Amino acid sequence: IPGIGDTLVAAPSAWIIWRGHRMGIGKRHVARMVANSTADYVIGLVPVIGDLFDVGFKANLRNVAILRE
Repeated sequence: IPGIGDTLVAAPSAWIIWRGHRMGIGKRHVARMVANSTADYVIGLVPVIGDLFDVGFKANLRNVAILRE
């Protein structure tokens, strides 16, 4: 069923964003994290193209890097 895997991956993404908010990072950083996760989710829903995109675009790694800034 298309979209199940992408939806399951959204849970850790949401947790990382929530932790960043709780840590007190700026709104700009939270917005970047939301944009990363949204792009990963939306493009990931497209068959084949989404899978290729997921190989190169790691939203959770990018979001953790934002937390470390």
